[in-house]
Amino acid sequence: FGVGYAIPASANVNTDADADDSDDDGPPFTFLGNIGEEFFDDDDGLEASGVDIAPDRSHLVIVTDEGEMIFLNLLDYESGHCIFDLSDELDETDLEGVAFDPTIWEPNDMHVYVVHEGADDDEPLLYKIKYEYDPYEGECSASLVDSTSLHGAIPCLETSNGIESIALKSASTDIEPAVFIVGIQDNGKIYEVTSEGRSNGPYCYDSGMGEDDVSATTYNSERGHMWSYIESEDTIAVVDASKDCPVATYEMPSSTHNTDEEGLVIDFENGLMYLVVDGQGDGSIVSVYEFTYPENLDECLDLGVSPGSCSDFEVCTDDRRKSLR
Repeated sequence: FGVGYAIPASANVNTDADADDSDDDGPPFTFLGNIGEEFFDDDDGLEASGVDIAPDRSHLVIVTDEGEMIFLNLLDYESGHCIFDLSDELDETDLEGVAFDPTIWEPNDMHVYVVHEGADDDEPLLYKIKYEYDPYEGECSASLVDSTSLHGAIPCLETSNGIESIALKSASTDIEPAVFIVGIQDNGKIYEVTSEGRSNGPYCYDSGMGEDDVSATTYNSERGHMWSYIESEDTIAVVDASKDCPVATYEMPSSTHNTDEEGLVIDFENGLMYLVVDGQGDGSIVSVYEFTYPENLDECLDLGVSPGSCSDFEVCTDDRRKSLR
């Protein structure tokens, strides 16, 4: 299991184009193994959180609760990984999510967005980061390009459990900013925000089960599905954004029920799913699964969550925020 599956054309994986109907008796993913085990063993204090995959599928970018960025080589799962401490450049460092906008990413000019969680007394922040990463030498660096508050793009945060996930919904264009979906751990709701720090409108979705503790979200733009990890339920829920309803839930194996899954990204093109576990001081884990896109996600499930159940919300203002303190 030394060589990554993300790039080689010969890799034996299912792609979105040739996926069979999903198996009603189990989830559409199968565990393959872990990435960079020795790398994480050498630094078991890392509290890995959000993750996204580079547009060229060559590496993962992961953030930590202490302001570090981790680069995992997908060309060779056992070598070329790198960590960079960005905390000295950031105002706040509880990083919980990563999202690429492919419009502003090139192999020789790499940028990525990362999000600081925020709280009732702490603004959530969207950072634009420029980075360099050489998997052949295992070298990396990163620097802050811009910082934008998301305070006025979502409802006021009522506890310390703020933004726990971020994923790209639509890439930026010459005239429009990128649109991201952000998941709020405290209420389990997902909102649309722009790379300029604004709300993208009255769009709010339940993460799929009417529960809080959404810890990670990834989005399939072709099908309009949000895949979210609900940590309190150890379940991945799939929501059809156009219908604003859950269309599938997949309980994770019992081996994951005592760990803190905080990052999820699916490489729909190559049929691979990556799941990040925050080791809470015992060593983080990044697992890779073979993934087959289910073809029968057409009907809304009755999980007690009505479409539009949270679309009537008000974004935070200074007056509303003060009333919570």
